Order: sequence, then C-alpha cells, then structure tokens
Amino acid sequence: MKKQHLYNNGFTLIEIIVSIAILVLLMMTSFFYLRSNNTSVQVRTAASVLSDALRTAQTSAQSGVLVACGDGCMRVPSAFGVYIIQSDSSHGERPIAIMYADVDQGSVSADHRYTTQSDTTMEEAYPNLEIGTIVLDTLSLGGNSDVVIDSITGGDSSILVDIAFLTPTALMYIDGGVTNGRVTVTFSKGGITKDVIIDRVTGRIEPKF
Repeated sequence: MKKQHLYNNGFTLIEIIVSIAILVLLMMTSFFYLRSNNTSVQVRTAASVLSDALRTAQTSAQSGVLVACGDGCMRVPSAFGVYIIQSDSSHGERPIAIMYADVDQGSVSADHRYTTQSDTTMEEAYPNLEIGTIVLDTLSLGGNSDVVIDSITGGDSSILVDIAFLTPTALMYIDGGVTNGRVTVTFSKGGITKDVIIDRVTGRIEPKF
C-alpha cells in the first residue's frame, strides 16, 4: 500500500508579510491622493466663491439692480462692490468677502468703496444724501476648511482689497480709485494654490485653475 503525502498549499509567513506590506502601501497611497484631491477642491471652491461674488456685483451694476435703503425706499446704488478681507476675527480668522451696495449719492460724496460707518460731517453738510454702504451678504471664503488667502497683490493693502463696479457702466474701482490696474488674490492650503485675477482695465475676473 502506497503512502499518500499531504502537501501544504497555504501561504508562507514571508508571503503574508509581503502581501500586508503591499496592501498598506496601496492604502496609504490612496489616502494621500484623496486628501490632496480634497484639498484641491476646497481651494478651488474658495476661488470660485470669490469669482462668483465679483461677477454678481459686476452684473448688478450693469443691470442697475434696485436695493432697499434704510428709509424704506428702493434705490439704484451708485456702485456694487466686494470687500475682501484676508483674515476676519469674527469668522475664526478665516477670509471673508462682504458684498455691498454703495449708496453714496452724488459725486461730492461717492468714493465707491466699502464704508463701515457713516460720515457724519458729510451728512450734516448734505442732509438729503444717504452716505455709506448697505451690506448685501457676507461670504466665508473656504467655508469650514482651513483655506486661507495667502496674499493680495496689486491693491493698496496686502491684507484686504475693495473692488467696486459703478452703475450702470460697471467701471471697476480698486480701493476707491482707478490707478491700480490688476489685483491678484491667492488662495492656498497644504501647498496647493489658486489665483483669482481681477483686471480693472478689461473688467475681467479670471480664476486661474
């Protein structure tokens, strides 16, 4: 009678260790890829939110959209704008954009920029004019993510910039004037950056993805 030999066709310990190592490597690669892709989406979203806000202000100026004023009337503002702040303490030190309507009426008072408080001197001199701005919306750029504005170049300040569009021509004012030609707002997170380029001369708003 012949003896039957039983052979073990299972995996050796070395084969199991190698397989586990390959599996861990693949999982780590997938994790870092997904994390990088998610970061890119967050930065892109922040840039898109700002671009959309600027275009909304631009088209509102061209269309002459009516806004409700403090005295209960409806009025076409002299300009629509977006006030961009690199870091705001009331929003967890995150970047924000304040969409506003400039209700300064008449060239004597219209500086076409965001005003945090009324000019009492101008109000006393011109009681029939409404001085200041009406906040239409406040946008948290980047939402709850850690996306930051890395830099603001081309304006009067490196930490904030004011972009306004005159009604109805949509002529762009940068920080209350027409001397600056182009502003670049750079968003970043985890080494990934996206630029929003605002060109006063052409009126173009270009997110660079």
